[in-house]
Amino acid sequence: MSEQDQARPNPLGFLFSFNGGIGRAKFLAGFGVVVVLRFCLLAAAASFMDPRGGPGLFIPLAIILLILVAWIHSALVVKRLRDAGQPGWHYFIFGTGPGALLLVTELAGSAWFMVILVSLGLVVAPAFFPSKLAGAST
Repeated sequence: MSEQDQARPNPLGFLFSFNGGIGRAKFLAGFGVVVVLRFCLLAAAASFMDPRGGPGLFIPLAIILLILVAWIHSALVVKRLRDAGQPGWHYFIFGTGPGALLLVTELAGSAWFMVILVSLGLVVAPAFFPSKLAGAST
């Protein structure tokens, strides 16, 4: 690799690496990527229910998208928490907590809407933490 290639950062590298921290703007940009990939995952999963044909290519595609979404979301939340000076185990609150809450919506009865709002709030909450690392204010 030439020196010029090494000096040029990968614009999407922050999505896959667990190193360092990221500011609010990069977290929200990465979160937008996660939302788009989740819609693709839903489309692939919906193709399983097509009565006209079998899933074919969509099962491996859905598995790859599921792993990709989980990896990117985990990396974003961990780096954002690190930037905000939060301990790493808080990932279980902001990373897996919303999914766990959504699993119990059936048990919530008439309060299901509140459970969904709380889970959505937990997903975007790291974007509102102030940055504590030097140079990561964006």
